[in-house]
Amino acid sequence: MGVVGASAGVFGLYLAYAMMFPNNYVYVYFLFPVKAKYLVTFAAIFQLAQGIAGQGGIAYFAHLGGMAAGLFFFRHEVARWQFWTRMKRQWIDQQRVRNSKWGEQENGKIDSILDKIASKGYENLSTTEKRILENYSRKQKEDSE
Repeated sequence: MGVVGASAGVFGLYLAYAMMFPNNYVYVYFLFPVKAKYLVTFAAIFQLAQGIAGQGGIAYFAHLGGMAAGLFFFRHEVARWQFWTRMKRQWIDQQRVRNSKWGEQENGKIDSILDKIASKGYENLSTTEKRILENYSRKQKEDSE
């Protein structure tokens, strides 16, 4: 007797869906809403009971094996996804810290340049101070867009 089909893989997908969205409703025969976690639990118990009874010529234990493989794969993928999400979050936080330090330094320079403009006028700025002011202005425009 050979095993034909992809039903074990489908049961693995059922389990992964129930783990991701346990409280979503699945409509059985388009009539009866059942939460995914309860439907998959019932399906697993049913497959186990039928496999023990040994009726019907269906590979019930293959379905349970598909669920086990789905559980293993899903947990592995979720752990990997969480790792990369955590790494990305840390990188973004580091960039924010760098930008805030740079911003504090730049704000100090801008404040002193604006003070100089207020006391002596724009025409008395050096070319470096004018360039800093223009770069800051351009960055502010880009950030606001």
